[in-house]
Amino acid sequence: MMHGFGDSSEPLLESVKLVEDIVTQQIKCVFHRSAEVAMLRGSKAVAIEDILFLMRKDKFKLGRLVRYLELKSLQGYIYSKLPTDDEEASTASLASVESALADVKSEGGHQFKRTKICREFISFIDQTGELADVFNESAFDEVKHEREMRLEAHTRTMDQTQYMEYSNARASSFCRKHKSGRFREWVMKDIDSDVKLSPSVLDIFSYLAYETVAQIVDLALLIKKESKHDPSDPLSWSMPPLAGNPGFPSSQFFSFQDKPWLQSSEGATSKSGDGAKKALLPSECIKPEEIREAMHRYMTRRGPMASFAKPQVQGSCRHLLCC
Repeated sequence: MMHGFGDSSEPLLESVKLVEDIVTQQIKCVFHRSAEVAMLRGSKAVAIEDILFLMRKDKFKLGRLVRYLELKSLQGYIYSKLPTDDEEASTASLASVESALADVKSEGGHQFKRTKICREFISFIDQTGELADVFNESAFDEVKHEREMRLEAHTRTMDQTQYMEYSNARASSFCRKHKSGRFREWVMKDIDSDVKLSPSVLDIFSYLAYETVAQIVDLALLIKKESKHDPSDPLSWSMPPLAGNPGFPSSQFFSFQDKPWLQSSEGATSKSGDGAKKALLPSECIKPEEIREAMHRYMTRRGPMASFAKPQVQGSCRHLLCC
């Protein structure tokens, strides 16, 4: 999953364990906060509205969740129209599926239950009109755009085998179809609560865990990019990695004397050999210290009076990555 968001195809085991711990803390914190919202409205089950209420402060994350629910509902609707293994029935059903898609896309057409719930609840809590862009697909999502640009640059030099492996990594999920029991056990582990999770809400929790991993990788890659620039050149951080020229200091990324990976085992810089290049280049894997630094910066309060403000929530989950 980390590879699908931009990490190496063979991530470090320490980084994977650290990301797993962070995702576990974040999802359990989301459960506790959504359970509190459910208890305030007098319910013993977490509903979609409770999670939407937690995500109301970030309209772009809220919009991605709404579009995810729309696609999941559309996928289930199309699968329900597909017949069994009979080829003639499959050919005959294509017309019905196309007509179903036309009905969904048409104005005033079929509305799915979860999409209708989202629209009604967001319209109810949106008193100022700030959340109107949630249902507008033309609204520019900067985070999504950066991920797509990174995906395009990452796959530009891949062959067919590498791309298929990367595509499978992109399609990974926490909660597969008909295998949600293990994910439910993972979420509810060490939690003593009477609040229940419905299958639709469990699907949303799976999406939030997926988005948490994506957010961690995004932040860690920013830290990695920042650590590669030359402090003596303020423009080096914005240049592509292959622009470093050892003979021209203004475009030099690294201080070559201070980087151990640019020196051979004997202390001299290697100049030839593919194997030597692989051994001397810095690792592209996300490191645990980069993840810790990213989380430290994300959890730190910002602003002119941040040093004098007391955080409302104590602990490691003061800020949720997915909300």
